[in-house]
Amino acid sequence: MRKIRANNLDFGKRLKSGSLKTTNVSYTAEENLELENHIAEWAKREFHMKEFFELVENINSDNRLKQHFGAIGLRKLLSKGIH
Repeated sequence: MRKIRANNLDFGKRLKSGSLKTTNVSYTAEENLELENHIAEWAKREFHMKEFFELVENINSDNRLKQHFGAIGLRKLLSKGIH
């Protein structure tokens, strides 16, 4: 089996060129606790294929909670066939 390795040089170039953005956002303890509580809820939830496009939209949102919801839901959807 062939291993695929990420090209770190490309990542560095993209970061320097500005095509890959980084942020220095800080969240309060309350905001982090709220996120943790939501993540625990979403981890128990069952997601369905009819929600696929909604999950992708959430991932592309500027809202931190929506992004996590979309990523968790999509991950759970994609892992359904594995189990």
